[in-house]
Amino acid sequence: MDKLEWALTWSVEERLAYQPVKGDSILQDDHAATFLEFSGHGDLEIDLNRILNFGGGEFTFPFAFEVYCTLNYRVRIEVYCALPPSRQDVMAIVAKNDGSYDVDEPYMLKVQGTAAFSLGSAVESAHLTEADVERLLDGLLTNPENIRVDNMKATPIELDWS
Repeated sequence: MDKLEWALTWSVEERLAYQPVKGDSILQDDHAATFLEFSGHGDLEIDLNRILNFGGGEFTFPFAFEVYCTLNYRVRIEVYCALPPSRQDVMAIVAKNDGSYDVDEPYMLKVQGTAAFSLGSAVESAHLTEADVERLLDGLLTNPENIRVDNMKATPIELDWS
């Protein structure tokens, strides 16, 4: 599971780097932010009862976990000043000339999606032992690019700033 977790988190981090994150707790007018930095994750949840075998060695499974990260967005100065000090304290801000701050803020995201991978048609062979399949899977997971992440959604988890 360690290699699967490593491959999956690497794939998710790569996807997040190119995806805006939206949520009501993001203070920018459109409630969107840019994913800046990955700083860890919670326990990976995989429902082994929902792994699908599409034949030819093609498999998918749903996953979910929490990601600790830094998000970047703009906030109007008056909105920032109205925040509780406990939230202001965790923000890194830079004043802009348009009456706003550029903000980097630590966040926790709930990431859910589907992971897909291929072990090749060799797994269809009746001559493979369980050890053979484990070796195929182990070889697959040495390169995180072998895990494809589809249907991914990243949602900010509401934090208590009081």
